[in-house]
Amino acid sequence: MNFLALICLISFFISLLLGILVFFNSTKTKNNQLFFILMLFVSYWAFVEFMLNQALSIENAFLWNKLNSLWPFVPVSLLY
Repeated sequence: MNFLALICLISFFISLLLGILVFFNSTKTKNNQLFFILMLFVSYWAFVEFMLNQALSIENAFLWNKLNSLWPFVPVSLLY
């Protein structure tokens, strides 16, 4: 495992944990719900980047690169 993949994996766990903690702190507020959605998108992006860095074949890397096409939802949900 290279250093960049390790950073993506750690980012996945931290963003998912942070989103869950904030959401369950107060589930009724709109800000916490939006922050949870943002953290879900960020954790998805980090996991896909991790798997893209760990791909052993071109076909596998192409699959993870196609799954990475959802990255524009991260800045959109952040700006919302």
